[in-house]
Amino acid sequence: MSSNQQEQQLEIEALQSIYPTELTLLSDTHFKIEIFPYTVESETEVNDVGITLEVTYHDDYPSSSIPHFDIYNTRGNITNRTMNELKELLVDTANQFMGTSCVFTLASTIQEFLIKYQQEQSSSESTTATSSASGTSSSSANDSSLDRFTMDSEVLVSNIGRGTPVTPENFKEWRDKFVQEQQKVMEKERAEKAKRFPGAKTGRQIFEERQQLLISKIGEEAAQQYVDEDEIDEELFLNEEDEEDDYVVDEEQE
Repeated sequence: MSSNQQEQQLEIEALQSIYPTELTLLSDTHFKIEIFPYTVESETEVNDVGITLEVTYHDDYPSSSIPHFDIYNTRGNITNRTMNELKELLVDTANQFMGTSCVFTLASTIQEFLIKYQQEQSSSESTTATSSASGTSSSSANDSSLDRFTMDSEVLVSNIGRGTPVTPENFKEWRDKFVQEQQKVMEKERAEKAKRFPGAKTGRQIFEERQQLLISKIGEEAAQQYVDEDEIDEELFLNEEDEEDDYVVDEEQE
């Protein structure tokens, strides 16, 4: 197995951990990810738009090429103009990260893009309602909203990696920060899931299952190295299980 193939395999495994239900693996080098503005929907955070990112690896990715990818509007009504502009911004972003795994960066850029787009659409709808009530045409308001969105999105993407060379050190620093943020999101998801499904698996069970999956796929030694590099804090899962046990005890006492 070449170093590029190893990097591709590790990237897919990492993406499967981040997007357990959103990622569909079509082959060893071909997959798609469904992306929405919010990881967890709530009364105030509803996913009105969505985009699917479809990726195919080249043999020389990530060492000397970017992956082939396409994007599809799968929820809501995003204009072709906006989708084309987003694709251009993603290609620019991928080229900035040449030589490193970049699919998560692309997915994150799409998510930030969707959040901004949905906010702009909500603002535009409010403006349209106000304009209709006053008898003013809403066409210019919609065009202005799209122009602001395009400008802000260009600024957003230009700030990702531009001006700072990507090195293993600063990439690891960024990744560690993301892992901490992702743990908070996962804790929120587990808490909400526990309320809806009292018999759901505990954090420790999920942790152990993922350990076994890694061991079965790439061997015990490689799995341990992969876990060490990503600094998975088992104590977080153990503490969560203790909290769940306390919750059960409190219920029994009641």
